[in-house]
This record gives sequence, C-alpha cells and structure tokens, in this order.
Amino acid sequence: MTTEQERLFKADPIVNLALELNVNDIKLVGGAVIDIIEGRKVKDYDFLNFSPHDAKKLGFKYSHDSKTATTYINDKSANLIAGDFTIQALKTDINDFDFKISQSTLSWSYQQKLNLLLDEDSFNNKVLIPAQKSWTEKKNALNSLRRIVHWKNKGYTINDITYLSLLSVVGKGNNHNS
Repeated sequence: MTTEQERLFKADPIVNLALELNVNDIKLVGGAVIDIIEGRKVKDYDFLNFSPHDAKKLGFKYSHDSKTATTYINDKSANLIAGDFTIQALKTDINDFDFKISQSTLSWSYQQKLNLLLDEDSFNNKVLIPAQKSWTEKKNALNSLRRIVHWKNKGYTINDITYLSLLSVVGKGNNHNS
C-alpha cells in the first residue's frame, strides 16, 4: 500500500472511526475500496467478518436483512459520526464476487496496519476482468453481466471478447469452459 493510499483510507470517516475504536479483524471489500482510492463518495460500506457488536461499537443500528447482507445505518443518537452512512455485513463469500476488482479488500490489525489487496491489472487499466466463477458458472456470469453498468459508471470498461464469453457462459449453462 502506498503512503497516498493509506492517507486516503485513514481520511475516510468510516475507516477512520473503525481504526480509532480498534474494530479489528474486519475487511472492507468491493466498490467502497475502489471509491476511496479514486476519491469518490462511498455509497455503502461492505464488510466481511462484521458483527452486531462491531456495528454497535461504531454507532450503527440494525436496519434490515437480505439474502446477501445484514444492513446497518448510522445511529445519530450515538453521536459517534455525523452524516448518513450505511454498512452491510456481507453473508456472501468474496470469491463469489463478479469481477476481480470487486474482490478488492482492505483489512487491518490491532496494530492499525492497513493491508490492501487489489487486482492491479484491473485497477490500473480500468478493465473488468471476470472472477473465476464467472467463467464457469451460469449464475455468476449472469451476475457479472448485470454489474457491468455499475462498473462502467465508475469508469471501467470490458473487452468485447470478454463480454461475449460471459454471454456464451450464460447461453450454454454450467458446462462451459473458456
């Protein structure tokens, strides 16, 4: 992680609060990691290993459950952080994410050492590279196709041959291998 990347993460209100309050062993994943690095306002924060205790410690309260996440919103009465923020405790495995860039993670330890895992090829070239399961499983390929617009809005592109390959996986079902 570069010094500039570390500065950007520590300047983010949610990451900063989690570091200040020593909320350890959680991982920030997906689009929020990219948004912070690229200087965009984060829509919501997806965390792995995030518990109701972590939410309470950060001043968040339960909002609702879905098939993929438990959602928490900023509890303004806790007075820990100003603004409207949403945190999602993911129930899904990061290996099921659609693109390699989606699998980006930021984790930290009790020593507040930040560890960034980022697919450099996808990030530096702004090109979507499907994750492994997108090439072999129809439902993952379909989900990847659905997420292209989201990533295009963030400035990413997808190669025509990659797009056509994903379509082929969807068309042929689970037995397709590229």
